[in-house]
Amino acid sequence: MKKLLILTVAVALVGLFSMQLANAAELSVTVTVLGEAGFSLNPASWAIGSISPGAVVAMDTPILIDNTGTLTQTFSLGVTGSVWTSGGTIGNVDHNKFVMATKLLGTGVAAPLSGDYVDGDVLYSSARACDGTIFGGGGLNAEPSVDLNMWLLFQAPTSTSTTTQQAITVNVTSQ
Repeated sequence: MKKLLILTVAVALVGLFSMQLANAAELSVTVTVLGEAGFSLNPASWAIGSISPGAVVAMDTPILIDNTGTLTQTFSLGVTGSVWTSGGTIGNVDHNKFVMATKLLGTGVAAPLSGDYVDGDVLYSSARACDGTIFGGGGLNAEPSVDLNMWLLFQAPTSTSTTTQQAITVNVTSQ
C-alpha cells in the first residue's frame, strides 16, 4: 500500500511539471565584446644558475610585459612549482623556504636595487592582484599598448633537502 501511494504522488508531480512546461517561452540574448585582453612576456624565462644557500639575486635585465590587448588590464601574480615554499616576507628564508619578489614598473623607470623590494612585492602561492601599492605600484589598470618591466628578486633557501635544479613558475594573469 505504501508503494502505491508514493507512485501516485510521483505521477501527480510529473503531470504538474508537464503542464507548466507547456507555457514556456524563450529569451534571446545578444552580446558584443568590445575589446580583447592580451599580453606577452619577453623573455619568458629567467635562468639564475647555481647559487649559494641564502644568496640574493636580482635581475640585470627585466621581463617585458607587452600589453597587446585593447582593454585596460590589471595583472595578478603568484608563484608555484618547487619543492621549496615561499617565505612570504623579504628575508624570510630558511630550510626549503625561498622568497621571490617583483616590481612592475614603467619601461622608462630605473631598475630597483635589492633593498628597494618590500614585503608587498613578495609573490605567494596564491595569486594577488596589483592594487597600486604591491608589486611596485604598476600593473593596476594598465592601459592598452602601455608596456611594463617586471623586475624579479630571488632569495635562496638557507639550506635545502634537494640539490637538483628547481623550476619555479611565476604565474602572470590579467583581468
